[in-house]
Amino acid sequence: LPSATALVHPVATYGQKAGEAVVAVFFTLAATWYCVSERDSIMALLTALAPESKRDKARETYLAIDRRLGAYTRLRFLMVFAVGSVLSAGFYAIGLNYWLLVGAFVGLIEIVPMIGPLFGSIIVLAVGVPQSLHVAGLSLLWLVVVREFQNYVVNPRIGQTVGLSPLVTLLCVAIVGVLLSSN
Repeated sequence: LPSATALVHPVATYGQKAGEAVVAVFFTLAATWYCVSERDSIMALLTALAPESKRDKARETYLAIDRRLGAYTRLRFLMVFAVGSVLSAGFYAIGLNYWLLVGAFVGLIEIVPMIGPLFGSIIVLAVGVPQSLHVAGLSLLWLVVVREFQNYVVNPRIGQTVGLSPLVTLLCVAIVGVLLSSN
């Protein structure tokens, strides 16, 4: 049998990483709230830092960034609601147990690129397989159909509406991840 140290060390390491992730999420939410509530003060400070001859242009730039990111965020949250609703309706028609909970949760985690759809698939299979392979397969097929429709029909329209390409979005997410990581 493995020693107690061999069993406890991995659990403690994963617990520490999970704690760091929770702290990072709460820090991000707190920083976001602060930036939203103090938007005008932050904008005035940034404008004051620019040379006097370029302050009007700097303020226009900050307002344009604010409008575009605000529009993108609103559309993303609308997309989370829409995807969750469509998935829940499909899961209900298929007969998946906990259809509303699964649809809402999968719709919510779909906002995380790459990892969200993978976890969503795992959750759909975890709920569907004990019920029946038929229900699990149909539910997974419905999830893939909705995801592909979202990726190839809806998401390009959001990018055109907001004026941000997917590359810019991914780069922003990567930069924020690097800046907020503790390693």
